[in-house]
Amino acid sequence: MILNNYSYKDHDGHGWNFSPVKLRRNNLLVGISGSGKSRWLNSFSNICSYVFNNDQFRAGVWNLEFSAEEKEYAWEFSSNLEQGGSILSEVLKTKSGDVWEVIFSRDENHIYYGGQQLPRLAKNVTGINLLRDEDAIAPVYRAFGKVMRRNFNASDLIEAGAIIQFPSEPESFDFPANISAINPRLYFLKKRNKKMFDYVIDEFKSIFPFIINVDFTSGAELSDNNSFSPLLIFQERNVKESIYLHDLSSGLIKVLLIMTDISTLPEESIYIIDEYENSLGMNAINFLPDFIRSYSSKIQFITTSHHPYLINNIPIDDWVVFGRNGSNVAVRLGENLVSRYGASKQDAFVKLINDPFYRGY
Repeated sequence: MILNNYSYKDHDGHGWNFSPVKLRRNNLLVGISGSGKSRWLNSFSNICSYVFNNDQFRAGVWNLEFSAEEKEYAWEFSSNLEQGGSILSEVLKTKSGDVWEVIFSRDENHIYYGGQQLPRLAKNVTGINLLRDEDAIAPVYRAFGKVMRRNFNASDLIEAGAIIQFPSEPESFDFPANISAINPRLYFLKKRNKKMFDYVIDEFKSIFPFIINVDFTSGAELSDNNSFSPLLIFQERNVKESIYLHDLSSGLIKVLLIMTDISTLPEESIYIIDEYENSLGMNAINFLPDFIRSYSSKIQFITTSHHPYLINNIPIDDWVVFGRNGSNVAVRLGENLVSRYGASKQDAFVKLINDPFYRGY
């Protein structure tokens, strides 16, 4: 999925209301703490998870325009929490030339697909999920599964360093589904694309020059049943003993996690990075803008940050500035700020943090 336009509001009309946002390949969400950035991310990542996994029911009103597998789509969805959760309306369209054509539509009691009314279906499951095996809808369903969000909290980092056991060394080197741990993902990357693996490791060592070597062990020494568990081991300068990934500091794991995610995600994925800079030194922050740019033709990025370095080093055109008034959140695009703030990124940052809109319009 490449998200082009997005809007969300709470279902009762009295809660949160986010103005429509036009997105680019690289998007930096900026605004004061409490301006609504994380809530905006929640509204998007939660609805994607609900569509793809049919997990916790979500209530609200969404409008998305996106591309997937060389086609343009629009999806409108409205739901509430009455009687345990009910879908009020849903329309999926695809673009043919300049015309939007309806793939399916539904209201509270009926669903129409291919010009015909379908039998009564679950009221709390999206049509995209219910009809995901249909040729016209399968690309859309797959698109909603290509969204990854990282908060870099403690549980994320523990999961990132997890040891994943295989009965034996895999013969196929396609990335395992639903595995986000670094060890197996980088192992599979090395087997499938050695050049890309070397690039990631070289970039990692350039950020942390005290790391002089990174390699794999089978993990048999940590297994009770001799299963295959690819484990990264790191050699530090002037340190005799190698260390495992899970023994690295949280800062090193954060950096390697983001590099692993980006380098192994399939094309047309959306990668969401929420306040990555927390508790990191400058050397672990500086790499991010250039690393994102090197992958922006393959992946769409949505990043939040308060850090001056990241804001200054991501083009103003890529800024998405949040301004909040009560539960209404308006958004200004960076491309409209260039003429006001000037070409200098430093000057632009100073003007941004002093802008009444940024502080809360």
